[in-house]
Amino acid sequence: MEVNCEGCAGCCIDWRPLGAPDDREREGRYRALDDTYHMVPLSRDEIRGFLADGLGDVLVPRLFATDGPRHAEVDGHRVAAIDGRPAFLVGLRKSPKPVAPFGGERVWLDACAFLDPDTLRCRIHDTERYPERCRTYPGHNLALDADTECERVERVHGAPGERLRDDAVPADLPPPPLRPGALGSTVFLHPDPAALDGAVGRLVDGAATPEDRATFVAAAAASAPGTVDVNRDRFERERERALAADSWAGAADGEWRSAAGEPGSAAVDAPAPAAVEEARGAPPTDAWDDGGEPARSDRPGPPRTGPRVIGARVDVDGMRVLVTGATGFVGSRLVPALLAAGHEVVALVRDADRYDAPDGVRVLEGDLLAPDDVRLATGPGETSTQPLGRWLAALDCDAAYYLVHSMGEGDDFAEADRRAATAFADAAGAGGLDRVVYLGGLGDEEEERLSEHLRSRREVARILGEGEYDLTTLRAAVIVGDGSASFDIVRQLAGRLPVMVTPRWVRTECQPIFVDDVVAYLVGVLDAPETAGGTYDIGGPDVLTYEEMLRRTRRALGGRLYVIPVPVLTPRLSSGWVRLVTDVPDGVVDPLVDGLRTPVVVGDDAIREHVPVELTPFDEALRRALERGDDSSDPPGDGRSDPGSGSADDADGADDADRDSEAEPGVSA
Repeated sequence: MEVNCEGCAGCCIDWRPLGAPDDREREGRYRALDDTYHMVPLSRDEIRGFLADGLGDVLVPRLFATDGPRHAEVDGHRVAAIDGRPAFLVGLRKSPKPVAPFGGERVWLDACAFLDPDTLRCRIHDTERYPERCRTYPGHNLALDADTECERVERVHGAPGERLRDDAVPADLPPPPLRPGALGSTVFLHPDPAALDGAVGRLVDGAATPEDRATFVAAAAASAPGTVDVNRDRFERERERALAADSWAGAADGEWRSAAGEPGSAAVDAPAPAAVEEARGAPPTDAWDDGGEPARSDRPGPPRTGPRVIGARVDVDGMRVLVTGATGFVGSRLVPALLAAGHEVVALVRDADRYDAPDGVRVLEGDLLAPDDVRLATGPGETSTQPLGRWLAALDCDAAYYLVHSMGEGDDFAEADRRAATAFADAAGAGGLDRVVYLGGLGDEEEERLSEHLRSRREVARILGEGEYDLTTLRAAVIVGDGSASFDIVRQLAGRLPVMVTPRWVRTECQPIFVDDVVAYLVGVLDAPETAGGTYDIGGPDVLTYEEMLRRTRRALGGRLYVIPVPVLTPRLSSGWVRLVTDVPDGVVDPLVDGLRTPVVVGDDAIREHVPVELTPFDEALRRALERGDDSSDPPGDGRSDPGSGSADDADGADDADRDSEAEPGVSA
């Protein structure tokens, strides 16, 4: 990356009166309440540094308006907030100064408090106070293929390549300051909204008092990265320090405002910058060296097609999505698919040390049965535990996938599922989620005729449906794939028994679906807003009985299956038979087998109107699942073998329990 800043300062001044397109920081999810152009957000440590150097009088807050549910009403404004506490940034004040950028005449333009109006160089460039965002600009824009201020200036006051000489992304580019998880680091919350009466209105009107600014600056300086905590003692100390600041920059701001004309007007009678700033103690700057003819590149003039960096977040098409069950059979495949689709992912797991998160995924560690004790497991610094809802709000999540299941944890898995779903629904509402996607299961019999497991799945859907968001429910039968509990039962039975004395349920119809197709539907509904609030059946192109599935699986493994149905085999005996032949754990086998008597066939394929997926035939899904398996079924023979696919932790991707993963709904919805 190489930029030519001589005679420019386009990123330090408000050059809209000179032709800058008036679209920066005006769009996106949140709209800034102030009209400051290109404000640089400071980190908590940078704010503390300015306060320690007596420069607190040049720090200003920025709040955001919102029409969404996460807001606080202050002075008649709907301000973006978390738990009723207004969210804000802190940046550097801009003062009207007489400047002559782009080789033009000297005019009045709002400029950074530290910009030398004569040389158009930063007075703190070579000091510890120089902000990280300024030092790396426009690196993050280049990394996002986003429009840069350099190119905007080129299009209006120059030529391509005159300002942005080299657009290679720096190899040592640090994380962006407004990354996910920036709460307490660059995004702050005011701890006492009741104390802001009048302050927000004055900020909007451009009439903020030193007390107004100091209360926000102090809250930022007293914040703890990764949390919503504000240290009260430090807040008071930093507030007093901000009010006591009397820097050369603060004093110069007052004189500039008294002398300034209208933005863009000629500054013919302006005071000499040296008299206003350097006479008060401003560090002098040197004139630019003669750099010769600026280098040019082949970059065309039109704007980049990527997202603009606007407000407190990059304005992209993707969403920020929480995935529960991220270590599970479906969840572990869903996370990379969401990333590939351009979404940002936050994963909730019970044991972060055992989760190898893909690059860019933020990890929350916690248990849905203890939703108030969740911590951020990725990112700088120690983080205290907070309720899950606060983390969802702090991380600005838009949607979530609910893929958890308590099957296999104990006798009363239904109660655990009930508690987990209730806790999640409450947290999702508190966190302001717009959408939740739930993967349930097929089965349309009367509820009293369903197995306990099937009834539990229905109950979870009802509980999630009562939340303050739009719920999309996808209902699937057996999901074919390596790691699916119900498919493991089919695979191991077919692989180990050339002759089966089977219960009546082998004649039950099922519509299996390949796991890749399930993931495609899960990702697809997120990009289809018309599916919000709906329930949709998903299935593969083949409707088979379990006997047919067993025969085809045996054939794919290279053998032939002989089936002898026994109509009097009870569910308990069926479960015992499956437990004896397979190594799927008892706590998973029993509820799954109990649900096999229920037909699980798609009743309405309306989902295909909204999310077209090219469905995988069962035989092809079977072939691909067996290829992906790790010696997970025995070769056909006399039926005697060592254990096949491993423990339930292997099969379902679980940690200590399936709340951190999901038992695929298969036969079990």
